[in-house]
Amino acid sequence: MTIIPKSRFYLSLILYMFVWCQRTLAQSDCPSEDLLVYSPFKPWFSFYQGSSQRCWSAAICLFQAADEARKQQFSATALIMGLLPLTLKDIAWPERRLVPVSHRLPVLAEILVRALSLEPVEVHGKNEAEKRTMTESWLTIHSPSLADWVWNLEQKRILFYVAGSTLSLLLTYAALVLVEVYSKRSSLGCIYPAFILTWYIVALLPATIHTLLSKLRHSKQKRKAKGILEANLNIVTADTPMTPHPNDVESAGAIVSVISEPSSYPRKTHSTPLGARDIKNQNITLADPRTLSQNGQNKSLTRSQIASAVQGAEEWWIVQLVWAIYYIAGTLVFTSIMAVTVIELFVWVMTGFAVTGASKLLALLLCMSFEVTGESRPRFIQQEGSTSQLKDTINKR
Repeated sequence: MTIIPKSRFYLSLILYMFVWCQRTLAQSDCPSEDLLVYSPFKPWFSFYQGSSQRCWSAAICLFQAADEARKQQFSATALIMGLLPLTLKDIAWPERRLVPVSHRLPVLAEILVRALSLEPVEVHGKNEAEKRTMTESWLTIHSPSLADWVWNLEQKRILFYVAGSTLSLLLTYAALVLVEVYSKRSSLGCIYPAFILTWYIVALLPATIHTLLSKLRHSKQKRKAKGILEANLNIVTADTPMTPHPNDVESAGAIVSVISEPSSYPRKTHSTPLGARDIKNQNITLADPRTLSQNGQNKSLTRSQIASAVQGAEEWWIVQLVWAIYYIAGTLVFTSIMAVTVIELFVWVMTGFAVTGASKLLALLLCMSFEVTGESRPRFIQQEGSTSQLKDTINKR
């Protein structure tokens, strides 16, 4: 029988005592299991004092104390949390997130509107009257109550509502921070209390890229369309001594959202405006309300209209990639909030609804602030009639 040397025996005993003390201290450092496992809206500083690094200690103790059923609940709530950025922030309102405008917004306003999850779409017409008519009638058909309220607001009142919506948005952002502070924080960085708000603010980056590349794409398409039109008009002039119709020349500058081949342009002039004639089966970004049937449904949906629910669907691939990375990051951030209970999930969803409503209302009012609204706007549509009368009026045009 081998006798263990005294030095080795004492060393093993000291090591065992050290490990035992460490485990005992670690277990005693955790709060009571009954208090910790189900503790909605109790952040780490309600259990620990001192360094913010103790945030990690609270999370570790919580998951150690949770049984398998509770861990399964945490996994389920994390899955629902991951759906929030894809459903609430990007919800299709008022109609596939599109807001028709008679003129393209200034760059900063366009960036803000896109960062707030709406998509401003310029309506093209042969004159200002037709642009304003199509802008007002499109929103009226898709959201009658909303359009009736917005288009009857005076400009001063719209600015007042913009200020009120901005304040509401800031309050909802503050609510996001409070909910995250009083939750179990994000596993991406427990000591940083505003991951969700940061993700909402970072939307300015993909919105900026989207806006700048969109302006570049539109300018290139406009130059291309003008060049093709001039070439075809020269061919028409050389073949037949006919004078181009004024509407064809006037609508040359309005062809911005059309991607056409030279063969799609006519070989002779017509009385129909070129903008209305050539964009019928092309990739337009907004439906002309005159193509609506009696029940208000579009007779033919183009590919871009169907895909318009995707952010940047009509833009270059780099824009879609940037938005995809942004929403993937949002899913990661939302699912990283640790140990979300059912009541906390309900509060997160309600807060998300509030942020979504405030964001989209502010974006819509920003778009309307650049339109002619209220009593001063031209009356091209009968406003005393019902929605069905409005649709009949548009269909007769």
